[in-house]
Amino acid sequence: EFPTPAARAALAKLIAAHGDDRWFRVAVLTSVANQPAEFLSSAAKHRDFLMQLAQLIGARRQPNEIEALLAKAGDNAQALNGLGRGMRLSGGPRMRSAAAEAAFRRVLDSPDPQLQEAAWRAARHFDMPAVFSKAVAGAARGVLPAVRALGGVDPAQAVPVLEKLLSDNPTAELQAAAVGALTETGDARTPAILLNAWKSLRADARTRAVNGLVGRKEWAGKLLDAIAGNQVEPAGVEIAARVRLLESPDAGLAQRAKALFAASATNRGNVVNGYMGVLSLSADAGRGKAVFEEHCSRCHLPRKQGGRVGPDLSGVNNKTKEQLLSAILDPSAAIEPRFVNYMVTAKDGQMYDGVIANETPAAITLRGGTEEGDQSILRKNVAEVRASAISLMPEEFEKTINQQQMADLIAYLRAGL
Repeated sequence: EFPTPAARAALAKLIAAHGDDRWFRVAVLTSVANQPAEFLSSAAKHRDFLMQLAQLIGARRQPNEIEALLAKAGDNAQALNGLGRGMRLSGGPRMRSAAAEAAFRRVLDSPDPQLQEAAWRAARHFDMPAVFSKAVAGAARGVLPAVRALGGVDPAQAVPVLEKLLSDNPTAELQAAAVGALTETGDARTPAILLNAWKSLRADARTRAVNGLVGRKEWAGKLLDAIAGNQVEPAGVEIAARVRLLESPDAGLAQRAKALFAASATNRGNVVNGYMGVLSLSADAGRGKAVFEEHCSRCHLPRKQGGRVGPDLSGVNNKTKEQLLSAILDPSAAIEPRFVNYMVTAKDGQMYDGVIANETPAAITLRGGTEEGDQSILRKNVAEVRASAISLMPEEFEKTINQQQMADLIAYLRAGL
């Protein structure tokens, strides 16, 4: 700790000089935990440090600290992203603050799309009826940041707008945003709206819809009803979502999922054996690189946020073609300990899954196979943590690429990344 003014002044100078150093930031954030707002000016030039400091301020939910952050860095997208993440992490009711509302009004119409997006994400944690009415009006016109913001608006206002937007054949980006916002509202009408729109949903929107539905026990049951009634095809539920269903802490839900997915499941060993002919095809590593970049690089290369989800493949060229084929088609047969998928059930019933990216006495951070970044759950909000026997890597990859693409992919992997 740095309790004295002189010590805090010295620390501020160190932050200004070394704020880009990752390990320095870790040490400093521990030291400033009780007075983070005092170091905002020193952190201003260091993007990552400012976001982490803002997240700490958001998690503490002290009005004076939040108002200080908005006064000093309210026009900084990184600061607003950190504030929103911190407030979401800690939970709690929306905060009312005239100073905060004035700060948000200054940036919610910013011509900078990143700043506008960050402002709306943070604004949802504040009680600002007039501002939210503006979001509803913007969403009705198809303004993307406003649509995303509706996840934090009163469901009585937000849900009708989102439902209409989904029925108006929006662009894929707007559709995915509307689905994401709808699941965030937590409104009881959400499952019916999403499932009724299922046939018109594009890939990203379907993924968000399924992830939202499996995250709540009551909604997961509605999804299983839709699968049983042939409204949703089992193949439309990706492996990560299946894991949540198959390993649900609710025994009845898990049993239903096992029965439904067993009907569509294939013995992976038989699939591998049936694909051995692929290994004798003429293959092209150049074409295989394109297959890898489209289907594999999201998890096996550093992402925009969070790093790798799957193992580093830099030494994979030492494996035989048979070993690679088996690893691709039967990923759950062998899972590296560092990449075990964990199921975290929160006390409010929400379920999360991913590899454990970081653990502290205060929180668990999970990393999944999406571009949305890591998710942190406070330990005080965790009901259960369980390891899964199912890999995050999708099974049934043979349904995604054809045999020639499989041969090309293996050739690329054996050539060395």
